Amino acid sequence: MDKFSESADLFEEVMMRGAEQMIKYMDHSIWKEYSPQQLRLMKLVDQLGALTAGQLADMLQVHKSAISNRLKKLTDKGLVRVVRLEHDNRISVITITPEGKSIVDEAYNVLYGYINSMVKETLNEDELDQFIHVLRKLKQMLDSAAQRP
Repeated sequence: MDKFSESADLFEEVMMRGAEQMIKYMDHSIWKEYSPQQLRLMKLVDQLGALTAGQLADMLQVHKSAISNRLKKLTDKGLVRVVRLEHDNRISVITITPEGKSIVDEAYNVLYGYINSMVKETLNEDELDQFIHVLRKLKQMLDSAAQRP
């Protein structure tokens, strides 16, 4: 197998299996009660402020109907609000509630703690620097691929 094929195989395995394992092995009720997609949506709104459903669909690279379904569940639980703009009643923006922010903070503290413990057990300082460098490059690749028509 050539290096490019091996890199594609490894990338696919890390992306698919890594995400599945993270959720499976994190023993916390929040990650069982809310889907990763719901938590990611709330995290974006928490970080970026008020967003439209269309903006969220673009950022999460899903159809607007998927966003609508997630928003319905999250608004029913009081975790996000959908508010019509005063100056243009045709546009609604999504904001996070204090309860939603609390859920996001707790969920990602658990996730980051899990990742930190795995990384600290596995990588030394130099390897960690290399790992961060490669992850930044991967993020750039994904960002640039998302911009293509």
